[in-house]
Amino acid sequence: MNDEAAKVLGYGVKAPNGYYLPCAGLDVATDMNAEFPHMEVVQHEQGGHLVPVGAEPENLDEEPFPQVIVDAGPSELNVIRDPYSARSLPQYDVWIGQRHVGVIFDESEATLNRGSFAAWSPKAGTRQGTVGFYDTKDGAADAIRQLYPVSAADLAKALGVESSDVAEAAHALADEWSAKGPRAVILSAPTDAVELTAAAADAIRDRLTREPEKDALAPPEWRTLKGVTTPFQIYGQEQEGGRFHPASDRKKATGEPLTIVRTWMHGTRYGEDQSGRTIDLWGVATKYWVSQG
Repeated sequence: MNDEAAKVLGYGVKAPNGYYLPCAGLDVATDMNAEFPHMEVVQHEQGGHLVPVGAEPENLDEEPFPQVIVDAGPSELNVIRDPYSARSLPQYDVWIGQRHVGVIFDESEATLNRGSFAAWSPKAGTRQGTVGFYDTKDGAADAIRQLYPVSAADLAKALGVESSDVAEAAHALADEWSAKGPRAVILSAPTDAVELTAAAADAIRDRLTREPEKDALAPPEWRTLKGVTTPFQIYGQEQEGGRFHPASDRKKATGEPLTIVRTWMHGTRYGEDQSGRTIDLWGVATKYWVSQG
């Protein structure tokens, strides 16, 4: 890491209970302090190194600030073990982009009647900042992530789509989730930089990255091609030499559907599939397993 990066990353905030959250820059620490006034802005004793509150610098190893955080996108979630936590009680720092948003305490060494991973965040809204107790570290991290809004612009950039695509999906989702309340999807006013709830961002991400569903085919029917318009599908099997043989079992459709995009008559009937291949369809009275859809 260069000196400039170490300098920029040398700030954090401290909660009254002693939890220390390093921040990627003084501006981030200041913004966090404005959001959580009970916390105070502090500077690392060693610029760019993770130093817990009260630790003596000379007793610490020279651990560089995690490069994965420096390179992270604005909405990217990362969970990194605190190198200074005890082996018997590992702690993990939870980051969204360059913002440190919480801590996970791994209590799996103990026998507990609850989840072994305790999640803490200043945004939890509880007296001690406890988010909850979870069976897995990933579950605890996701619970912390759900507390923080997602910028619509950052989401669009991460997905490689236009902001208008995210906005359109957000408004459609807001209509679908109307029973959950007016802030279930969009948190900010239309005049502000739009922020989405984490749950809404997950749903929008799924919609915009999901493969489009193929149109369902109508059930095949044993019939002639009279009155059938292209495109349509006939069932059959591929044979050697690139030939397609239509299914001839009148009791059930066998093989796979082949889409025919054009037909014509030249003594007998012919068809053309999507690859441009010519298919023999024989006489006008011949029946096939046909599906149109």
